[in-house]
Amino acid sequence: MDSSTVDLILIGRTGQGKSKTGNTILDRPVFKVSRHTASETLEINWGSRDYKDKEIKVVDLPGVKDTRYSLEKSIALLKNTMKEAMMISRVGYSAFLYVLKYPLRCTEDDMRDLEILEDLLKKDFAGKHGILVITGGDTFDSDRDDDADADVDLDDDQFFEQWCEKQQGPFRKLMEKCGDRVVLFDNVTKDKNKKCKQLDKLLMLVKMLKGCNGRYKDEDFEEANTKPLSDDAYNLLLSKLQKPITFNQLPDLSSSCAQQIKVISQSRVSDVEKLENIKELIDMAFRTNFRCQRSKVAEADRENSNNNLQRTIEEIHVLAEDLAKHKGELALKRASVLGLGTAILAGAAVGTVALPLTVGVTVFAYMFSRDTKNLKVPDKKE
Repeated sequence: MDSSTVDLILIGRTGQGKSKTGNTILDRPVFKVSRHTASETLEINWGSRDYKDKEIKVVDLPGVKDTRYSLEKSIALLKNTMKEAMMISRVGYSAFLYVLKYPLRCTEDDMRDLEILEDLLKKDFAGKHGILVITGGDTFDSDRDDDADADVDLDDDQFFEQWCEKQQGPFRKLMEKCGDRVVLFDNVTKDKNKKCKQLDKLLMLVKMLKGCNGRYKDEDFEEANTKPLSDDAYNLLLSKLQKPITFNQLPDLSSSCAQQIKVISQSRVSDVEKLENIKELIDMAFRTNFRCQRSKVAEADRENSNNNLQRTIEEIHVLAEDLAKHKGELALKRASVLGLGTAILAGAAVGTVALPLTVGVTVFAYMFSRDTKNLKVPDKKE
């Protein structure tokens, strides 16, 4: 291995200035810089330069959370480009440069980004191979000039170190993760002395890493991407799985999924692939559950419809019987009225009833026209 070669990888979230930092290190525009929030780095890019007695190689990876893709797709893209990066430098890498932009808006999301990288690269990669690069050095210097309380006796490096010591929260955690290795970069300056000074500071930190931990090699990446899921991770996934998928129509599904998850967790693929396979398994189980539940609902709807139809038919039969009964009663009443009218007419004809014929006919018409419920014979007139 050539000890005069320095191999660097730029990592971090989209929009933090990774590509600009790479161009500053190489002292020429190798990496495309976006003026928008979307990442310009969609595939692996690299370049090199000679600096003093060293050859510096820089690889620019896509952002941890590319703004155009889902987290899963961003991780998959990062993993594939990392595989290519390991092929570009078979001797491994001197350092990972984790890039953050000043003024800092460092949150717990940045810590989670680092955890994602730890899963992809190696649990302790930041502690052994990480250096924090803070971009926006021009803004930092401007803020110092505007700060009336700034200690004018401190040089630039001392003032930056003092500023770092005052930081708390997630940024403090990130510094500790990276062994307090931090360097400030001005990617705008045209001052060659300033460019050389910040690059020398970076190379000094890289030299410290080399002496303590050596390079990040292909076997480190292989180890990170072939380990089985831990018992805690497996139990957590299993507990989340069993709760929603426990329904009577598929009693064996939960145990079947649990067994398949165990097989996936022990396979020699990366954690990302394991989780993708487990996610696909769970999605399939939920789709099966949904289809079964939908069938049950449809069956219940059909049963309710049949019951409602049967009740309606029975009600129609009852109404038909009532109608027939009322029709019969009406027919009997009409027959009675007709019989009475006929008797009156017959009596008038033979003189057995002391009523004129016209009176009998009038009574008959009157009685027949009235509602049968109110039907009654009028009293005879003297």
